[in-house]
Amino acid sequence: MNKHKTLIHKFIQNNPHLDYIISFCKKFKINNEIKIYIVGGIIRDILMSQINKKKLDIDFAIDGNIENFSKKLGAELDAKIQHSKQFNAFHIENDDYFIDITHTRKETYPNSGSLPLYENSTIITDLKRRDISINSIALEISDEEYKIIDPYNGIKDIKDKLIKINHSGSFRDDPTRIFRCIKFASRLNFEFERESLDLLEKSSSYINNISNYRKNNELKKIIQNEMMKEFFLFINKYKLTNFFPKNFINKISMIDKKFWDKSTIEEKIYFSFFEDNLDSKLLFVTDLGFSKQSKDKIIYIEKLKQRIINNELKIGKEKELISNLYHCL
Repeated sequence: MNKHKTLIHKFIQNNPHLDYIISFCKKFKINNEIKIYIVGGIIRDILMSQINKKKLDIDFAIDGNIENFSKKLGAELDAKIQHSKQFNAFHIENDDYFIDITHTRKETYPNSGSLPLYENSTIITDLKRRDISINSIALEISDEEYKIIDPYNGIKDIKDKLIKINHSGSFRDDPTRIFRCIKFASRLNFEFERESLDLLEKSSSYINNISNYRKNNELKKIIQNEMMKEFFLFINKYKLTNFFPKNFINKISMIDKKFWDKSTIEEKIYFSFFEDNLDSKLLFVTDLGFSKQSKDKIIYIEKLKQRIINNELKIGKEKELISNLYHCL
């Protein structure tokens, strides 16, 4: 464990923004009865030496007066604070970082796919409610040295390159975890732990329990952030295509990577559902609450596609877009 502490300590020392925030936390603890933990993806990525973002994404779990801590941190950073009353969560953002703050909590799900009910609890209970072991590692900020809390052996699973859920009811409780587990396995090139894969394969029916918005939002995150060709190969290798809409990203190998990387979200959605009809594409963006301007962009691309099919269009303006439409036809 000492080498992991050293790795985290070195990263903090080399990142002035994070070092500044942690220094604030240590000073705040002196006059306040509170426990402060950094949790989730940033700890995983530090341990994997995979943080290369200029803008840090930091999750705090607080055991104590969360509102007081959040307001004081926001003031210290001269940043705007957003408060979600439904989950008593705070969000702080400026040019250097995204910060999300919640109380350590226990969650229960009245029904599969419903939003959770919560009550304040301990850090161990809080880590159990999370999706997979590698995202369930906490770093406690104390006056002296850091303490790593890893009740579900996430550090070992990072070393063994495994995706493992924290409890057998995970996919039933929150079916969006199905998409997240597949996403993490593909992105990190990890294998599924055997029991987790068995549960995953039996969980496809749970997807019907979440709203179209939540389901489509997970698909949007995949479209925006994943290495799509690798993702397509991954879901086919593990025979996981049944979790996704029919023909989802099946044209991805025909799309130029440079074009894809700089394309708009509307273009990404259009090509990801290339073989669907226009109404289906528009329903997808409608369910996500996209603007009329986004819908008009989808309609515009569809018209270009139809003009190509009818041999009425020559490559001119928007050469890259038109060229990739040709490739997919």
